[in-house]
Amino acid sequence: MNNSNQKRIERIADQLFEIKSRINARDREDAARELRKSIYSVNNYLNRRVYDEVLGLELLRFFKERIAQRESVLND
Repeated sequence: MNNSNQKRIERIADQLFEIKSRINARDREDAARELRKSIYSVNNYLNRRVYDEVLGLELLRFFKERIAQRESVLND
């Protein structure tokens, strides 16, 4: 893995860990189901164990959308 890929993976890991406290159990279950991954894999990624850039980005997108939906409801 080259240095730029490693840096991107580190950024993804940091961002997932940063939003972890705003992700609930249902979000994790839904992400696992939608992305066809185990809940164990989802939890690994949320704990900075990011192995695949594509999956990390998919999880980040999924969770950011969920958080934004909740924020939207609260702000209405």
